[in-house]
Amino acid sequence: MLNVDDVCIVVLCFGDRLDSLRKVLDAACREKPGRILLVENCISDRVRTEISKQIKGKGGLLVRVSSDNNKNLGSAGGYALGIQHAMHTMAQSLYWLLDDDNIPAAGSLNSLMEHWNNSPDNVNLALSSYRQRNPADTQVKQIPVLPRPGSFMRFHLLNLFVKRKPCIAASIPYAAYGGFFIHRKLVEKIKLPDARFFLYQDDLEWSYRINFVGSGRIEKCLGSIITDSEPSWWSSGKYTFISRVVTADRDRIFYDIRNRVFFVRSNFPGNVFYYFINKYFYLFVTLLVCASTLRVGRFFLILKAVSDGEKGRLGKFD
Repeated sequence: MLNVDDVCIVVLCFGDRLDSLRKVLDAACREKPGRILLVENCISDRVRTEISKQIKGKGGLLVRVSSDNNKNLGSAGGYALGIQHAMHTMAQSLYWLLDDDNIPAAGSLNSLMEHWNNSPDNVNLALSSYRQRNPADTQVKQIPVLPRPGSFMRFHLLNLFVKRKPCIAASIPYAAYGGFFIHRKLVEKIKLPDARFFLYQDDLEWSYRINFVGSGRIEKCLGSIITDSEPSWWSSGKYTFISRVVTADRDRIFYDIRNRVFFVRSNFPGNVFYYFINKYFYLFVTLLVCASTLRVGRFFLILKAVSDGEKGRLGKFD
């Protein structure tokens, strides 16, 4: 039976989110893991200085790994770097992933350990902490609705007429990085996150691989609670069809659409005829929105993202 000493918390740091990072580190240290690994991914000088101070004051609990020349590896490359470093240099066999704005509630790591230790065949079990984005949220184990086969970026014309609601179950098909808890042996089976995704959908693609590993499964751990100090773009209510087309910045819209097309097409292919019907209907509506908002250039960016996703042309977008 393993305990919190066998856990390495991997925190991905990005940009200049110093205040948020301090809160995450304070909360992570209170959980008393074996190690905390800070992955420095294109961070500011003041964040780097703060990390150096934290490492000096934590008596070996904190360690760091940096991308080459402080290069931005994206979430996929950053977590791949951190997990690989932990596997090669640390004795801990369990990894708990946190973004630099994921603040774990007291006792969250103990809840994960209790859930994991009491589960059968737990080496093939990954857990996902409960992300408390809104105080009014209810703690319900809901399975995300998987895309229908033949969907285009999860869009399917049938969804306009037949609504599918999340159902309650013990397992979920995939999970975000923030709060993800996984054993070294399971990582060895599913390999590292695909750095070619760079941003968006990479966590879903990586965790979804667990479904194809024998008895591999992902379960929600409702006793392990995480609060996002900075609500993500897609969970803040701003992630709508119009915002994707009109207001999202260039890189965000490109990575999201390209990777979404690639992930859904690779894992839920379905009937080719249905796929193209859904695709051209979606793109036709997108063209109308772009034309009416004088963002025709945005439409051609979306077409490139779709083309790259269908052809598997991943990697950083320049």
